[in-house]
Amino acid sequence: MAACLPGVYRCGSTDNLRFSQALNKKNENNSATSYNILSPYSLAEAVILDQSSLIIDLRSESERNEEKAQFWIEKAATATNGNQNDTFTIVDERDAWENALVRSKKVILRLDVLSRDKLMNYIEQFWMKDATKSENKPLVATNYNDVERKENRVQLSNDNDSSNNYMAILNKRGLCGLYEAILQTGKQKLSIALRAITLNLEQKKGNVVVHCAQGKDRTGILIMLIQDTIGLPMSKIKEDYYMSDKYMLEHHLTSFSRVPKEGTLDHRIFHRAPIYCIEHAMYFLGKEYGSGTEGYLDNIGFDQTWRNRLRAQFDNVKVDCNALNNRTSNL
Repeated sequence: MAACLPGVYRCGSTDNLRFSQALNKKNENNSATSYNILSPYSLAEAVILDQSSLIIDLRSESERNEEKAQFWIEKAATATNGNQNDTFTIVDERDAWENALVRSKKVILRLDVLSRDKLMNYIEQFWMKDATKSENKPLVATNYNDVERKENRVQLSNDNDSSNNYMAILNKRGLCGLYEAILQTGKQKLSIALRAITLNLEQKKGNVVVHCAQGKDRTGILIMLIQDTIGLPMSKIKEDYYMSDKYMLEHHLTSFSRVPKEGTLDHRIFHRAPIYCIEHAMYFLGKEYGSGTEGYLDNIGFDQTWRNRLRAQFDNVKVDCNALNNRTSNL
């Protein structure tokens, strides 16, 4: 569970969900599912299959294994109660997602927050021209408010030299640069995600699960925006974000020692979640939008009215944040 956000969970890819017979068993009174934790993933399955009403998938289509996704979505209809009507309805920003939230018991909302085309345009428009200015000076993109309207005007070369150059620049910018790009190119999708979470919580249907590929970058940015909106101290936001880094270290998911091939991402950089990256994201919002998160949220359409509605979902919940931050896993 995300720190101090009861009912909101974050995790990595859901494609490889495991299923165990324990999820089909009832307790002695035959009134509720009895969960035997047979594997590290069983509790996550219980949350996703039985307790969640909204799953927000922030990945691009190319990152998703549709065959595996359809397998667990079909299983989800019968895994806990045998009711085929409890299957997930899949929508994206092009669909009537608000209606789906009202009419469907369970919704998967797919939002490509880090589109490759938009990322490449962002690199070309704001970073490439500065790439040779200094090898040491940090580079920060500015004045991106109308870039989505310009995205089709920029013709990107498909040759290997050009692609290698983009990746070299992105590797130099690292996670801090990636977070800038997520915030700037994913405005519309982040706004939809925030509104969908608010609406789901207001309807009190069930939990919200937010995920991307690893549950730390796109997911981490979205969770940070929510936590800051409800007034969570920055120290707690940073602690919660850093749980991803701890998890990956504990499970040896950051063991990349080889120098990457030319034109590819440097996984030694992008498979971590150091605290300074989420600090930089907050700094970037303050620099670009004056009043930080609130200015950014106004810019993307999640205005004060929406923010008040989101805050109201946590007003009457007393949460021991210190206890929550002692947990040992993200989900």
